[in-house]
Amino acid sequence: MAQVELKDIRASYGGVEAVKGVSLRLEATELVAVLGPSGCGKTTLIRVVAGFVDFQGTLLIDGRDMARVPPHRRDIGIVFQDYALFPHQTVAENIGYGLRMRARPRAEIRARVDELVELLRLGGFAARYPSSLSGGQRQRVAIARALASEPKVLLLDEPLSALDRKLREEMQVELREIQKRVGITMLFVTHDQEEALALADKVVVMKDGRVRQIGAPIDIYLRPEDDFVAEFIGKSTFFDATVVEAAPDVAVARLPNGSTVRVPMRGAVPRQRITFAVRPERIGVSDRRTSREGMNAVDAVVDHVVFLGAHQHVRVRTAEAQRIEVLASNDAKWRQGDTVTVEWHPNDSVVVRSGGVPVQTSEYREEERT
Repeated sequence: MAQVELKDIRASYGGVEAVKGVSLRLEATELVAVLGPSGCGKTTLIRVVAGFVDFQGTLLIDGRDMARVPPHRRDIGIVFQDYALFPHQTVAENIGYGLRMRARPRAEIRARVDELVELLRLGGFAARYPSSLSGGQRQRVAIARALASEPKVLLLDEPLSALDRKLREEMQVELREIQKRVGITMLFVTHDQEEALALADKVVVMKDGRVRQIGAPIDIYLRPEDDFVAEFIGKSTFFDATVVEAAPDVAVARLPNGSTVRVPMRGAVPRQRITFAVRPERIGVSDRRTSREGMNAVDAVVDHVVFLGAHQHVRVRTAEAQRIEVLASNDAKWRQGDTVTVEWHPNDSVVVRSGGVPVQTSEYREEERT
């Protein structure tokens, strides 16, 4: 296990800067996910840590500067997206490859391979070749090979992207269990937001080579710091509004249709334009205006309904053509054209843009929640 620290890391490909001043700290035994769209710089960042890309800035592993340390001296294990298993070697030979390259004694290699075969649930497969394994089995072999030399840090570049959804979900659980049992610091790259939220202790959201937000999964999802994070992580409906009243911890804002809503926000000023987001599962739907006291409410018409098993996706449209996404219970009987009211608690509004004024999330969110 090791502590990893990146300070103002910059890296370029062909004169194009792919990583633009990224700073990040991984605590020992922490599992950190780097998440973002294609081309955001997340793979370049992990290659910087691995030692495959030249960089500017400071990279420390357990306080040791890695600037002039070659990849094979960094005490890092790597699992590539395509697993990169040797097709002509058996499972056991693949797992023991790194140890053979280090000229470890045969008895030590055999013992370590046996240990990892058991840890990764590969019993009965040691003599097989990769071509005879399932995707999940090949992934476990790749992890075992990366762990064989007992590295301090394990890097994974989109390790589950080649698996189907069911197997990917199973491997997410396995990967987390392996990380806990081994007690290794882990940095993995993914474009799958659900995967990042399910696996990580800490999520790093990137766009265009820069970090947009770092935080625990629950904070990234419930308290996005800007409109990109709110839109990229999960789904949200975005409302534009203008502040008409400002209290220390809450703003009263007017929507384009003239109705007013309350939004948790510090530092608001009258006439300030804001954009706030509300998650679809936090919005309720009723067939008449029966809003509870203190709830934000907007009248709308049902535009689209899709049955999704555990719930329904209901899309409604206001008179001003504002579309609002709702996750309703699966026993709701909404039909296209129904007149409804949507409502949500003020605490479920998250300001993600505030007319050039830095967003300040209010403590009102926790103190007033009922």
